[in-house]
Amino acid sequence: MMVSPDIYLNDVVKVDECTYEELIKERKKLCSSISRLEKIVFEDKERTDSSWMTIPTPDVRYSVSLDYLEALCQVMQKRYLESKYSDQ
Repeated sequence: MMVSPDIYLNDVVKVDECTYEELIKERKKLCSSISRLEKIVFEDKERTDSSWMTIPTPDVRYSVSLDYLEALCQVMQKRYLESKYSDQ
């Protein structure tokens, strides 16, 4: 089951409890997952991969993962700018 980006950030990743380094690790995990999904969605034109038999389908997981990545990057940017300007 896919959840909203807000639930992903607050309940799955728990961004408020994460260090910046942990956020980087989560971003890398998401990017890796997105890369795997891209191979399935864009290269498996015949839809022979078994993941097409699961729900949500790879194209839905791909789209939602991009939403998660966007939300995570927004949190990371905010946190980065806060730390950068709080040091001055």
